[in-house]
Order: sequence, then C-alpha cells, then structure tokens
Amino acid sequence: MTSDDCPWQPGEPVSLETRRLVVRTFTPADVDARVLRWSADPAVAENLWHPPVPPERYFAGLVGASDQRTRFTFLIVHRRTERPIGYIKLQIDPSRRTQTPSVALGERDYWNLELGTEAVRAVQRFAFEQLGVERIESRVYAQNRKVRERLLRFGYREVDVLSEIIPGRPLRKVHVYGIEKESWLARAPEVDARLAALPDVQPSATEVKAPATLGSADS
Repeated sequence: MTSDDCPWQPGEPVSLETRRLVVRTFTPADVDARVLRWSADPAVAENLWHPPVPPERYFAGLVGASDQRTRFTFLIVHRRTERPIGYIKLQIDPSRRTQTPSVALGERDYWNLELGTEAVRAVQRFAFEQLGVERIESRVYAQNRKVRERLLRFGYREVDVLSEIIPGRPLRKVHVYGIEKESWLARAPEVDARLAALPDVQPSATEVKAPATLGSADS
C-alpha cells in the first residue's frame, strides 16, 4: 500500500503492493506492444466497454482520462516475474460516495489464480482509506455468471440491471451489484485469508479456457 511516511496526495501517482502484485498508476510509457495486444484478444475485449477504435487510441484515452482524483487507471504487475498482466479502471462518484472499479487480465498465462481479485481488493481498500467513499458498485455482463456468483458470495447484493449500447455491438444486459463499506470490511478477513493461501506459482504456458477478463470489480 502507500507508505505511511509519504502519504498519498490527490493528483499524485499511486503504487499499491500485495503479496503477489504491484498495482500502480498506468502511464503512457507503459503502453507497449504487449499491452496493445490485450485489446486484440476477443476473450478480453468481449467483457470490456471497448469501442471499435484502434488499440493505440483506446489506451491513450484510457490513460489520458485519469486525473488521480476521481478517475484512475492502474497497471497490474506480477511481482515475481515483473510482467504487466492487466489493468484496472476506477471511477469515483463523490456525490454518492461510491467507487466503481473494473478489471481486465490480458495475459492468459495468469488466469485462474484470482490475481484480478487480489488486485481489485487493493484498489478498493485504497479508495475506502484515501478517497472517502462508503460503497462499491460493480457492473458485470449477464453472461459472466462466474463473477456474478462470486460477488454474491462476497456479500454483494444485486441492485439493478442495465442495457448497454456500444456502436457495432449487440445490446447487452449489465447486472449491477453493490456492497457497503462496513459489509466489505466485515468480509475482508475471510477473503484475504483465502487469497493468502493461494500459491505464488510461476505461471505456465498451458492454455486456459476460462475467461480472462471480468467486467466487474472482482476476478
């Protein structure tokens, strides 16, 4: 997490550490060929709000929109391999004191290790501690049943169903889940203990068929 000796200030870059990851501010210098390849993977793009624009333009807009106050974009880096594996978008609604994170894991070798969950929980905790929010809101595509079920196990409640319209794509349903800060904190020891028990193994090159990206706060 951020250092107590050098507390984070609004507008400054953010760097968070977990057992297996470094989750830090996504910069223009991070947008290389590897990152651009993520948006070309159908398994990644289908679960993200990704308009039909070139990857360079998409990531430039993603990073450029971050103000480090109410809009953040984080790069997820695997600590052991020092390899970028995905990213997180975080939006803050000050009037509703609500945070809305979403995550994408672009590297297939790192799927099914709950790294997305670990990364997003670090960002969620940062938002609770530093940004004054009292609630999390997660948005998940209807077909992403794995994540929807996981959110319910984590104590989230379904609060709405929306219709998403993206040019060039069919209409899709988006399920909205919410959890209050107190409930999230009450569940934190249980979830954190499960994550701590997961092995920090060197990812293999074996192809994994499960989805890599989750249009929600946890994956």
